[in-house]
Amino acid sequence: MKDLLKRLSEACGISGFEDEVRDILKEELKDYVDEMETDVMGNLITTHKGKEGKPSVMLASHMDEIGLMLSFIDDDGYLRFVKIGGINDQMLLNQKVYIQTDAGEVPGIIGSKPPHITSAEEAKKIISYKDMFIDIGAKDKEQAESLVSIGDAIVFHTDFEECLNDLVMGKALDNRVGCAVMAEVMKQTDCEATVYGVGTVQEEVGLKG
Repeated sequence: MKDLLKRLSEACGISGFEDEVRDILKEELKDYVDEMETDVMGNLITTHKGKEGKPSVMLASHMDEIGLMLSFIDDDGYLRFVKIGGINDQMLLNQKVYIQTDAGEVPGIIGSKPPHITSAEEAKKIISYKDMFIDIGAKDKEQAESLVSIGDAIVFHTDFEECLNDLVMGKALDNRVGCAVMAEVMKQTDCEATVYGVGTVQEEVGLKG
């Protein structure tokens, strides 16, 4: 299951952009379930059919993760963003990110005004995400606009790694762990009950799935 968890963790799936995670689960479960569908919201619903008159059970895990969305490109080619989901501003600075575009991923890093030009009063305050930017190395707005677009999803770049005591670290383990467990249970299900394995969307922005 650790290989599946790695693929799920490293996939891009911020709220509203869960396609990559859903595709992994569909491929993983296609030979193990009787039915599979995606509803209008994007929720993945898989079904192991049981016997008539027996109970029905649903195993649900949300596929989405917190992230960012590109909202503005300034004249110098720096990207401004809004937060998708509950994110503490203090953890954003110096994070490596990928901007998800139709042509592929564009790498960048989150920065802010450097300390040597920050006033003493500014230094006392927690930096708001509104005062941060993403640097993709563009020389100006025109070059940035040739690579990325307003509304592009932005995902944190965090490798999945194993650590001590058979533990792992990575991004989006809330709730890709649940997705992996749901998939493994569906693969092993052999009972009289009807079991639904569901990957839901947009949990991080209000339990919408």
